[in-house]
Amino acid sequence: MCAYIGGLLMIIFSFAVLVTNIVFYFEWTKYNYENNLIISEIEDNINGKLIESIYIRKSCNGDEEKLTLGVWDGTREGCDCNNILFKEKCSKDQKENGCTSLFSNEPINYILFNSSYFCAKKSKLKYRELLKTNQVISKEESCPNDYKSCGILDSFGRQLCMNKNESCPINSNTINHIFNSEFLNGENNYSNFDLYNNNSDAQLISIIRLSQYKLCINPTEKFWDYHYFLEPADQRCLTEIKGNLYDERYQKILNVEINKLQLYDDNAITKKLKDIDEISLNNIKNDKIYLFTRNFLGFDINEFENSKYDYHKLISLQISANKCFHAEVIFSFITLASLVAVFALFFVKSLGPESCGLKVERLSCAFKIISCCGFAFAPLFYLIIFPIHLSYIIKIKSTLDIKGGDEFTSELFKLLIKENLKNFIYTLVMTIIIPIFYILNVIYNFVFIKKGPFSQELEDGSIIDQILSGNINNDDKDDDDDK
Repeated sequence: MCAYIGGLLMIIFSFAVLVTNIVFYFEWTKYNYENNLIISEIEDNINGKLIESIYIRKSCNGDEEKLTLGVWDGTREGCDCNNILFKEKCSKDQKENGCTSLFSNEPINYILFNSSYFCAKKSKLKYRELLKTNQVISKEESCPNDYKSCGILDSFGRQLCMNKNESCPINSNTINHIFNSEFLNGENNYSNFDLYNNNSDAQLISIIRLSQYKLCINPTEKFWDYHYFLEPADQRCLTEIKGNLYDERYQKILNVEINKLQLYDDNAITKKLKDIDEISLNNIKNDKIYLFTRNFLGFDINEFENSKYDYHKLISLQISANKCFHAEVIFSFITLASLVAVFALFFVKSLGPESCGLKVERLSCAFKIISCCGFAFAPLFYLIIFPIHLSYIIKIKSTLDIKGGDEFTSELFKLLIKENLKNFIYTLVMTIIIPIFYILNVIYNFVFIKKGPFSQELEDGSIIDQILSGNINNDDKDDDDDK
């Protein structure tokens, strides 16, 4: 009895390892997704450019860039039962009762606003290049003679100085003037007016976003379940940094709004939602989307460039770490299945009721060999992958350790590093535990084989030898042997 209990405990432990791996796999996938968003935002910020002029037209010229104003996050598969939406696929019973399957949709960029494009010309220098010039000064300083302050460049409050004879890039004063006068009067072509962007207190514009609500301080958080068919009308920012849930670095452009349904129509999203129910459609009609702008996230460029940060290397490391997790889950399944097979072969006399007559000894030799090899080699591959995965996590953590950002950006990086640290500890613990567990498991099985229920039948060799040779005694007519 103790032997049977011991074998079951081995299976339970292997099952626990498998479940833990699956849970951590989904956590890592979520972390990786969020990490990509935050890291890509930093990359875009460091290599971003200011908007020198902006036109709102039905089409853009060749030297102009169509601005992306945000992203519709798409939908996941669902099931519509009499206008009641379920997040899961329709079951067979639901289909028989008249429910309709809802198909998933990929994310779509907002590039049209009021049936027009935001056509922009951008500065030649990137943010990281601007910081190396003498045009960028602290908020306490004044621009030198023959220069003017065009506005606040980044969240550190640094100003951008330009020659008085040059036009400044677009800032929040300019864009407020553009939208609150000409735009509302029905005009369709606007550029910057130097009269309105010669203001040292206004934010220079590096990014424009459409959003229904204030943007979260953590850009990975959504106001809705972005995999669901339609988003609800409430926002859920969860991450709090320095007492802030929302990113106050974004400024709302006053009196500029668009109906959500119109925005969806402009960007061909409504066509994707042709099965939408009337109630949800009416909710969309009542929702408003607003325009938000932001300057650059502040960075100390010397600290940043002296760090080990490498965006492309980081993404490559994340992809490799994901592949390791895939492999770990697969080998966990193989190990568990092999362990169950080994338990059935060595610890159980028969499978199923007596009436089935399915004796373990009658199973093919090939199945026995496969199960034993699976039990032996799956953990071996598992142990090889774990240290590799651990090395990727260490490198990711090192790459993420960026210094010199503003307080909000630095806190977000600390959160990412904290998540990496959890992953590191888990992988390290499993790297230590797994070898010990499987060594004990193998020793236990061999000890049990010598002392277990088959030991009385083994006078001429071990159970393994007899299994592999096919000579195990299957004389069911001999009661003494079977006993």
